[in-house]
This record gives sequence, C-alpha cells and structure tokens, in this order.
Amino acid sequence: LIIRKPLQCFRIESVFGMHKIYMFYQNSVMSKKEDTNALEIVESTIKRLQTGFENFTENSRSSIDALAKQSETLRRELLSDEEPDNSLSIAGVMIFERYVKKVRDVLKALCSEHREMHGTVSKCGREIDKHFVSDISELNFTKVSYEVNAVLKPTVDLLIAKHYLTLGMVDVADLLLELTGSQFSDVKGNMFANMTAILDQLKVRNVTPALNWARNNKSRLDEIDSCLEFSLLRLQYVELLRKGGDDKQEALEFSRVFQHFSCRHSAEVQSLMACLIFTQPALATSTYKHFFSDDNWDEVQEMFVKDWCKVYKIPTSNPLGIILEAGTRAVPALLHLNKVMKSGQVMEFFGQVDELPIEVDLNGLPQYHSVFSCPILRQQTSEVNPPVRLVCGHVISKEAMNRLVLHERLKCPYCPQESTVAKTRILRF
Repeated sequence: LIIRKPLQCFRIESVFGMHKIYMFYQNSVMSKKEDTNALEIVESTIKRLQTGFENFTENSRSSIDALAKQSETLRRELLSDEEPDNSLSIAGVMIFERYVKKVRDVLKALCSEHREMHGTVSKCGREIDKHFVSDISELNFTKVSYEVNAVLKPTVDLLIAKHYLTLGMVDVADLLLELTGSQFSDVKGNMFANMTAILDQLKVRNVTPALNWARNNKSRLDEIDSCLEFSLLRLQYVELLRKGGDDKQEALEFSRVFQHFSCRHSAEVQSLMACLIFTQPALATSTYKHFFSDDNWDEVQEMFVKDWCKVYKIPTSNPLGIILEAGTRAVPALLHLNKVMKSGQVMEFFGQVDELPIEVDLNGLPQYHSVFSCPILRQQTSEVNPPVRLVCGHVISKEAMNRLVLHERLKCPYCPQESTVAKTRILRF
C-alpha cells in the first residue's frame, strides 16, 4: 500500500501501519495548533508566576520599609520614655510588645504569600512536563553518538570551533581545537584570525584595518555590489564632524574622497556635505542626526562580516545555528509521529535512515541539499548514488550509469556520444 503526499512516499507493510500514518496526517494540522497552545499555556503560567513575584517583592519591600520607619520612631519614643534606672515604663513595654506582634504578623503574612508562590512554581513544572517531552533519545533513528564516532567527531568539533570564530571568540575556538586535537587548514585559520582582528578594531571605532581590507579586495567587493568602503569612509567623516572645531576643516578636506561615490550614492553624499553647515551641537537635532547614531557602527560590522564571507566564499549564515533551529522545528513533528506509532517502529515502516520520514517546514531557513534528480531513474541523487557527468556533459545518476555500462563503455541516453567509465566524473553540488 502506498500513501503519496507532496515530497513524500511512504511504503506501509500492513493495514495497521497505514491506518496509523493516516491518523498522523489527519492530526498534523492540529499538532501545530497544539504546540502553539502548549506554549501559550506554559507562558501564561510563567507570567502569573512573574506577576506574583513582582507583587510579592513590592509588598515585602514596602512592608519592611514601613517596619523600619516604625522601628526608628519606636526607638526615639522609648529613649525619651526611659525611667531613671534605664528601664521601660509600663506604657513603653506595651508599645514595644505591640510592635513585636506587628512584626510577627507581617512576617507571617509574607511567609504565607511566599508559600503560595511555591505552588505556582510547581505548576509551571507540571505544565512543562505535561506538554513537553524531556527525553527525545527515541528520535535518534541512527543511534549514532558523535562523541564516539571517529568520522563525525572531528567534523562536529570543527563546526563548533568555526561557530566560535564567527562570533569573534578566537581564544575559545583555539582551546577547543587544542583539546580535541582538531585543526583548520592554515589558510582558513589565518582568514578567521584576520577577520576577528579587523572586527576588534571596528568595535573600538578604528576603521583603518577594515578600510585597508576593503581596498585590497575592491574588485571582489564590486562584483558583489558591496557598499562597505563607502560606509567605512562615511563613519570616518562623521567622527570628524562629531569632534567639531579644527576637525571640521579636516572633515571638509576629507570629504573629497566621496567624489568617487557621487554617482552611486549621490543623495547620501549631498546629505553628508550639508552636515558641514551645522555646528556640532545642532547636528544632534538636525535632519541628519541619523548619521551620528551608534547603530551605524553595528550595521557596518555586520556588513563587513557578510562581505568577508562572500569574498572568501564562506556561508554567511551560521551553520551550527541553522542545524539547531532546523532540529527544533523537526522535533515536535517527530514526537507527534512517535505518539501515533508504537515506540521504536517508525523506521520499521519507513526504512530510510538518511532522511526524515516526514516533511519539516523550515520556514525560510537556508536549506542545503542535493539539487539534482536523475532523469533516467527519476529519483534524487544521494551520497550512495551521486550524480555523474559523462564525457559529453550530460549528467545522470551513478546507478543509472551502472545499468547502462557494457564492457566499461556506455552510450549517452541523450546524445550519440559514447563514454568510458574511467572518464566519467562524480559531481558534488
């Protein structure tokens, strides 16, 4: 029995299995709604706890402050009411006892209110346990742990180290590589080190290293239509205007560099020139105050990282972050599937360990996958069955090629040219 869905084809070996999958799809829309409701329930419980905690903090603070003031007033009254033998009068003793009773009452009320909050805290835990699963080990279909896998461990270690490098945490990345015994190629390691050094200078508002890098890679930056050099010069110009005084004359002379950008950034260059007519205090309230925002430095840092990655052909998005987010999107759907089917039988029905048994909506996340489907066998290529380029330039899957081969030679199914197996090339997208 076959159930066909977009991008999915499941082979079911029993009527029971078919019924389970059907029920899963019937409830798939409701599952997303249930996930949202679960989050809302837990969030509302936490908000109630937060509100209760804020109220408790405010009440306890005001009560303790009031007791402190009364204590100071009582101390003055008792000192003025002392008997010659330094003992309290009967009236003083009564006042003191009333104050002690009030302190005990306030303390009792605060303890009672605090105990009520314990119930809300426990309810938060119960709601989380009720609506979420803490043990997801059953979803690890491959049953492979990267810590003990000789192939996966170096790859994952390098992935984590690269994540730290892209965050500018070079020391942490170096320590991780040292402890794990992994290492980048010397070229890639130096590239990351240079990027981090330039970023560190941008954070202290020194644009010179970034500007030198942009000019050294001007041709590549022009190919990707980058505005990095102009943005760096704009920041340098604005800093001169910000200082005012003699630096304003220096800013006027510096503004000549913008003539090279007058065609592409004409409107912005005109606005930058107009800033010269304002005094330094007036710039903060002028129509050009956005040039002086500190956010511009953050934007240029992000622009530099993106352009740096594009120049050296490194993914601008964080691979580790994408993997984690894709995993968190896949887990709820897999948990619902696991509920419908008997524990441990998911792979018994689907039998594919190199792909998920269901489609997961990544909602705009970058997706990395093979983009080639074999035109002969009409199936997507994989690591086991990669795409192969024939001598003539046509591409088919390796499995299709093996079926066409006769005495180490094969004829292209799309043109008259013949190829030999030795001259074919495996393609990697």
